[in-house]
Amino acid sequence: MIEHQNRPVDGGEAMDAPEMKTGAEILRLVLEYEQMIHRGTSRTEAAHQLAMKNKFRADFFEALVALDPNAEDAETRRCRIEELTPGMVIQQEVRCTSGALLISRGQEVTPTVIFKLKNFQSRRSIAGDVLVSMPKTTLAFVKGA
Repeated sequence: MIEHQNRPVDGGEAMDAPEMKTGAEILRLVLEYEQMIHRGTSRTEAAHQLAMKNKFRADFFEALVALDPNAEDAETRRCRIEELTPGMVIQQEVRCTSGALLISRGQEVTPTVIFKLKNFQSRRSIAGDVLVSMPKTTLAFVKGA
């Protein structure tokens, strides 16, 4: 599987076992996903970009989107808006004083989300902290793997 992970899906050559082709395709998808995240792309945007490429089997892609490998290890805590970092996940609805929804529960923190929350906080339209989760660990990314 590892030997074939960087070869095109339609490589034309027959692999010894269909399991090897399946495993190589899974590795190719996960590595591309992890490379995007390692470069600073959010998980949501990475999944969207991979979907647009349409070069992976649909069932593998659906499993990738449904699976959050760090969900079980996530630590939930209150965090001041100034302390937010990309990769955290908002675990509450964030509404301004008028009641309008600004950020929905489950939204991944990105630089744009941080900017938006700081802007509303400076106008005293929202509280100064939010409930977030942050994975304790991340999948290791090995360059060149």
